[in-house]
Amino acid sequence: MEEPSLPKPPRHINDILTVLDQEGHYDVNITRRLKSKALALPPGDASDEEMADFYSERARLQKQLGYMNRALQDLRTAYAYSEKADREDPELLLRLGEAEKQAGNVQKAIDLFRRSLELQSRMAAFVN
Repeated sequence: MEEPSLPKPPRHINDILTVLDQEGHYDVNITRRLKSKALALPPGDASDEEMADFYSERARLQKQLGYMNRALQDLRTAYAYSEKADREDPELLLRLGEAEKQAGNVQKAIDLFRRSLELQSRMAAFVN
């Protein structure tokens, strides 16, 4: 008795994105809205802090859709705006570190992880 063959898994992210563009068992409208938000233009009159939040959120959406290079660029931009706003965000540093690691920038990732841990331990001292 022969078992039915399983479909081969996608080999590239573009294969997955092509599947997402097809109608299927998911809500096409949700995917369109997600893509629209992931490709949204930044607000023109926002503060540095608001811009950091915008790029951080857009990077999160891009990562969900598999746009890893765009997500990395947006996380870098979010970090730059965060620095301009003189805001230290350990979560942003952690997410940027993870993206840098996935992109092969290991030393950069380690530096970001260390900085995130330093900030978190400083914050914990105030809570306790």
